[in-house]
Amino acid sequence: MEYNNPYGFSPHEQVDKAGRVFWIRLKSSWFRPKDPPITSVLLSLQGTIPYNKKYGYVSVTNLNNINSFLQN
Repeated sequence: MEYNNPYGFSPHEQVDKAGRVFWIRLKSSWFRPKDPPITSVLLSLQGTIPYNKKYGYVSVTNLNNINSFLQN
């Protein structure tokens, strides 16, 4: 099943782009010696969205598993 919005960006691509923008913005004000830790998470509210290796930095989970995902 293909998950695209009318503008042609898949959920994986949307999360990847948003995560990159957030990381760049956070890094500009981060005062630690290391880069800020960011995890891009695609949360499926209905059904299952498969992992896409093209977007390797985007983790996929669902409502049933989000708590354990965040704890780990």
